[in-house]
Amino acid sequence: NMDETQPAGLFFNGDVEDHYLNFSVLELTKTAESNNSISSSVADEGDTITYKIQVKNNLLAPVDNIVLFDPVPEGTSYVQNSAYAGNSQVAGAQPQSVTMQSTGQSVQAVVWPSFSLAAGASETYVFKVVVTNRPVNSDSIFNIAYVTFNNDTINSAAANCSLAEIGLNSIR
Repeated sequence: NMDETQPAGLFFNGDVEDHYLNFSVLELTKTAESNNSISSSVADEGDTITYKIQVKNNLLAPVDNIVLFDPVPEGTSYVQNSAYAGNSQVAGAQPQSVTMQSTGQSVQAVVWPSFSLAAGASETYVFKVVVTNRPVNSDSIFNIAYVTFNNDTINSAAANCSLAEIGLNSIR
């Protein structure tokens, strides 16, 4: 017989058991696509790679002071004025020096101006690079975007483009 006075839930010896949920406040999804005539997942020198980063607020409340940045991958150069937030071009999103918290290394990254996302909202951010040369010891151009709020790196998303095959996955 079940004691109907007990609420439903996880009770063990009268104590509530703690359950930790792996939850991202801001969820990142990233894609890479080249303009290669053979396949959009490969790139040759001179091809353009378009990176699309979707940032989604998983909270039931707005998140403010969000900063998105994406280091320009080795073997590529940033296409001027190619940074967008949604359908709007972002003039200020030019590569600048960013110090990576994890390594202390300084990298050139596209940095979007700080923004807010309403509860449950998402926005897509875009930029383009041109493949200038094959990265050293690699058949692939690997790229990671990072999002922070309140100066804490909280999530990242990777996209790989092959160099002809550029994860995109490679270069010829």
